[in-house]
Amino acid sequence: PPAQNESLMNISGTNWGAHDYTGFARLGATGCESTEWVSDTAVTGVIAAGVSGTHGVAVTVGMRGGSYSEVVSYDLPSVETLFATNFPPTFDQKTLPMNGTNFGAADFTLRVRTGSTACEQSEWQSHFAVECRVAYGQQGTLSVAVTVGQRVASLTEAASYDALELASVQPSSGNVSGDWPITITGVSFGASDSTASSRVGGTALEFSAWVSDVEILCTSAPGIARTLRVAVTAGSSAPGTVTEAVSYDLPTVSTIFPTNHPLTRVSYALNVSGEDEDIHFKSINGTYMVTMSGLSFSDADYTGSVRVGFTTCESSMWVSDTAVVGTVPQGFTGTRGIGVTAGTLLGSVTETLSFDVPLVYFVQATNYPPAQNESLMNISGTNWGAHDYT
Repeated sequence: PPAQNESLMNISGTNWGAHDYTGFARLGATGCESTEWVSDTAVTGVIAAGVSGTHGVAVTVGMRGGSYSEVVSYDLPSVETLFATNFPPTFDQKTLPMNGTNFGAADFTLRVRTGSTACEQSEWQSHFAVECRVAYGQQGTLSVAVTVGQRVASLTEAASYDALELASVQPSSGNVSGDWPITITGVSFGASDSTASSRVGGTALEFSAWVSDVEILCTSAPGIARTLRVAVTAGSSAPGTVTEAVSYDLPTVSTIFPTNHPLTRVSYALNVSGEDEDIHFKSINGTYMVTMSGLSFSDADYTGSVRVGFTTCESSMWVSDTAVVGTVPQGFTGTRGIGVTAGTLLGSVTETLSFDVPLVYFVQATNYPPAQNESLMNISGTNWGAHDYT
């Protein structure tokens, strides 16, 4: 054992003389505390305290010496008990005392580390006790290693730093175009900037800046989903999350003009717009252009679609955050709502668009004999549909 005093080492060999010629034995580079000649074939020595690994043994008799390599070793140190196992990332000079065995009879340049980070200070106290001052950190559960001389003792998953916790996210909603500031507060963000990153849902925010152990500033990215969770990662620690923390504004539809269309037009171009320009209606090559104002139609084309009532437009094309163009399908029912879908978000306006009612212009033959069978009546009009609607 490294700290055992006066451990006796018996050495057997040959040609060590007929009597004591000031024989001397050493272990590695350290001489035994005392050496005693026993016979021509035996010497005993009292081993000094030590902490290194396996050593050779050398015996000097007079001016001659003999040796044997890799023959004696000291016991490895071992860590058995830690008296503090969890630390906040920004604690001030937290002391970690620990007990074990074979830490040496004196301070042999002892070192302690948690994970891969050396403690700020390590102090040998006895053969059984060591104390260190733990450094700042942000990782999860870590091993603790004690180096005594050339030997290392370790204990896996022995110490940990507090996990990240999120308390609030402000503001909790914003425009789908993104680029609005977000302030995230919580605890255990670290004592310094350890490459902190944040995300909303599955999308990383455009910018994340560590401010303090309790605050991070971010800039939102464009998005179109509903309420999402927020996650913050600092260093290599597990992320801290808060559910249903941020949402993007729903698409909104405010006005549409014109609000009425003939039934039998093959297609109409429905221009859904958020521009505050004059509402207009014009016919170009038989296609009716309809302008509708709104907001939050997304920052890019996220498979946006427009529907009239329950019928999806024949085609929908995203133009901007405030404009979508759709080709209105044929129809014959009364007043309908307009719905605009951007990603998973839906905006709508009710009782907005209608198709012309059927009109009767002319009836051929308006009088018939009462008993005449299968008399034919021809009716002329408009807006009776593009095909047979029962």
